[in-house]
Order: sequence, then structure tokens, then C-alpha cells
Amino acid sequence: MDNSSLFVICGVLSIDKGVYIIGTNCAVINIINFSQF
Repeated sequence: MDNSSLFVICGVLSIDKGVYIIGTNCAVINIINFSQF
């Protein structure tokens, strides 16, 4: 469930900042977390 929260936060930050790089970094982190899960 924590992974879901992180994903939402990353998406919000990406839209707020308007930077695609942030979204990519969040995606990578999410994938790593998902792998551990």
C-alpha cells in the first residue's frame, strides 16, 4: 500500500513541477519497490 502512496505523490510532484525527469525518476523508484514487493 505504501508503494501506491509513493506513486501518487510522484505523479502529483511531476505535474506540479511540470518536469518529466522527476516523473521518470519516480517511475524507476516505483519499479524497484514493486520488484521488492
